[in-house]
Amino acid sequence: MAVTPDYIAVVDESKMDIDAQILHQRETRWDKFDNKMKSFAMSYATHYNHRAAAEEAGFPKSSGLQLVRNPLIQALVSDLVLQKQLRTGVTDDFVATMWMKILPMLMGDQESPLVNSLGEAVQVKKFFATETVAALREMSKITTTTLAAGEGVGLDEDDYNLFKRGGK
Repeated sequence: MAVTPDYIAVVDESKMDIDAQILHQRETRWDKFDNKMKSFAMSYATHYNHRAAAEEAGFPKSSGLQLVRNPLIQALVSDLVLQKQLRTGVTDDFVATMWMKILPMLMGDQESPLVNSLGEAVQVKKFFATETVAALREMSKITTTTLAAGEGVGLDEDDYNLFKRGGK
């Protein structure tokens, strides 16, 4: 019989269900939660890279995906992200809206300001392939983490229609 490593067996073996454990941890402000797990959650909430977060917290890199799938760690990450959003005022909805506003310029559908070789400011329609891919990649992270947390993306109807038309 295989032995489950301690970092995977975070959830109490008692009959207490996961929701009750999460509620208990939140009520105690995660004080009784393992410090290495907290470190992993804080790191993961910063950059959403499970392998790097595992390594930074002192776990094997290969354990990152197992850790991020743990319901208690998912709850702690959600709490940390919410705290950051409340502190900074920058929510996933805000970031997604900003990306949707600049995406048409990156895709060449709207003019964007550039400086030419003479140092003059000009307005041009230009497709920025690398920047568009990077923007879409960042938007997918927001959407994935937001949907995983059970929240909506928060685009208004105009933004949604713009997205459906591919920025046109």
